[in-house]
Amino acid sequence: MKNLLLLLILGLNFTLIGQKPSNQLLTQSLKKWVFFQGGNPIDGFIREAFRVNDEAYDNNMYMLKVECSASKLKIENSSGEGENDRDNVHVLMRSNNLAKNLDKALMYFDNEKSYYTVNYRTFGSDDFWIRSAIGNSGEFLSVFNFIDKLRKKSTVYFRFYYLNGEQINISFPLNGSSEVIDKVVDFSNIELEDDWYIDMFIGISSLSNFLNSPEFKKEFGSLNIENFRTLLYNYIEDNFGDYGFTFLWDYSLNNEFKKLEISDMNNKVKARIPYNYFYGYVEKDDKTNLEENNKQFDSSLPFKNYLYKAKITTANFEKNRPSLRSTPNLTGEIIYSISKGDKIYVLDDKLKESTAYAYVYINGYYGYVFKDYLIDSH
Repeated sequence: MKNLLLLLILGLNFTLIGQKPSNQLLTQSLKKWVFFQGGNPIDGFIREAFRVNDEAYDNNMYMLKVECSASKLKIENSSGEGENDRDNVHVLMRSNNLAKNLDKALMYFDNEKSYYTVNYRTFGSDDFWIRSAIGNSGEFLSVFNFIDKLRKKSTVYFRFYYLNGEQINISFPLNGSSEVIDKVVDFSNIELEDDWYIDMFIGISSLSNFLNSPEFKKEFGSLNIENFRTLLYNYIEDNFGDYGFTFLWDYSLNNEFKKLEISDMNNKVKARIPYNYFYGYVEKDDKTNLEENNKQFDSSLPFKNYLYKAKITTANFEKNRPSLRSTPNLTGEIIYSISKGDKIYVLDDKLKESTAYAYVYINGYYGYVFKDYLIDSH
């Protein structure tokens, strides 16, 4: 009776109004994957394959399902173009308060040594939608790669981390999943080995919209937009990996603290980048010590805690980054004397290694100093 009551709770609002699985079908889902089809002409029609975890955790049960609202079984490898494309397919998990105060989710499959960080969206406190996943060794799983694994593997395991420190481990047996999922969707048109670009395109499109927005042009209109884009691309790749754009969906300016905020698909801020980062000056942000990971310039490396004897001169240093000169002019009026504690960034490794000069950035100026002036104090 307890299991039946929990199943009935899961069945509430399971799909379209007036269209939910029978109690018999819900009970069967405790032991195997089951197929359900329902809908109406007003709300639309839907096909679903689902399985319920049969080990209640803290008086909750967990349902994992694959659903498709496309009118045809075989979908097209397109997005936003009609009623029979990849936008009509979803994978989600449901349980009471599953998504409430959720911090992150990991998963893995049987007989695999790697695990995945799940890129997800939450709706309300109960629904957890799987968008994609990124493996700890760098591989990317689109939602269709994930569905394909559901068809071929024996068990999928999830670990949910909550803001209060709680962890929940849930697993779903996949016995009979392939036959049932095949009744829901045929995704043979999807190129699984290269199925990352549409997820990536969504994130890049969001960035493009931001770069064309009035708020961006008001703050950064004086900057070269391609340089700005390159700096931001490099930052995202350095801090979030090759597939950062698959889950970073929103960009906004926090003018109070002068920082660009980047949020994920659940509006959770993942990074705050100081405006000065894009104007050429590097400082610490709330998430990453940019001084420790200063890769916004090609082939650049940070040099910290040096003792300096060099002097910045009007002939040698410029506000804008100049072209590299093999024989820089080190004469001119002194405008700043570098002292102990100042931080200097060597921007060109080849120049640093092959000549007597170091091409550097310091205090808003680009220019050159003699390498002999740089004394490592590490």
